[in-house]
Amino acid sequence: MKRHSARVFGAALLLLSLACGIRGREAEPQPPGPEPSQRQNQAGEQPDVTEFGFRGLLVGEVPSGAVERDTGLLLDLRPQDDRCSYAYDGDDGVGVVTDADTLVLAFMINSPAYATYGGVRVGSSIDTVTSVFGANATVLQVRSADGGPLVQVAPKERITGNSRGIYFRTDTAGRVTEIRVGMWPWVEYEQYCSLSAAQQGG
Repeated sequence: MKRHSARVFGAALLLLSLACGIRGREAEPQPPGPEPSQRQNQAGEQPDVTEFGFRGLLVGEVPSGAVERDTGLLLDLRPQDDRCSYAYDGDDGVGVVTDADTLVLAFMINSPAYATYGGVRVGSSIDTVTSVFGANATVLQVRSADGGPLVQVAPKERITGNSRGIYFRTDTAGRVTEIRVGMWPWVEYEQYCSLSAAQQGG
C-alpha cells in the first residue's frame, strides 16, 4: 500500500513539474517581430513598393547586383561622389541609390507599373496618397523638381538614420511623378546623394 502511494505521489510530482515547465516556457519573452509597417496590408495585398524596399528587396540589406539579378533590371551606374552612386533602368523606370559598397539605400520608381499599398502609383493624386496612408502621410511645404509638393510617409517616432519611409514627388496638377522608398536621409534627397535648393524650401 505504501509503495502504491509513493508511486502515485511520484507521478503527481512529475506531472506538476512538467506543467510548470510548460508554463515557464510560455512566459519566456519572445524575440521582437519585424518592424511594423506604416500601413497594415489589406487581406491579400502584395504591393510592389513598401517603405522597406521594392519587390521584397530590402533597402540597407541588398546590393545593386542582387537587384539586377532578382528583377532583371539593367542599372546604369552614375557615381555622384566617393560615397554614393545613382543607378537607373530607363526602360523599366526603376532606379537605386547605393553607398560605396553598392548597398541599396533607396529605390526610385518612375513607372506606373509598380504600386504601393492601396494601389498608389505614379499618376495617383495627392488625395489618394493621404487617403491610403492616413495620419502617416504629411504634405510638406516643399516643392519637388516637378513643381508640386512632396508627400512624406514617415514613422510615428522621431526619424533617425535607421528609419525607412516613402516620399511621393508630385507635379503642379497634384499627381505623383515619382515614388522613393528607403532610408533617411537618402530617400528625401532631391539629387539622390545630396540636398538641393528645391528640397530646402520655397
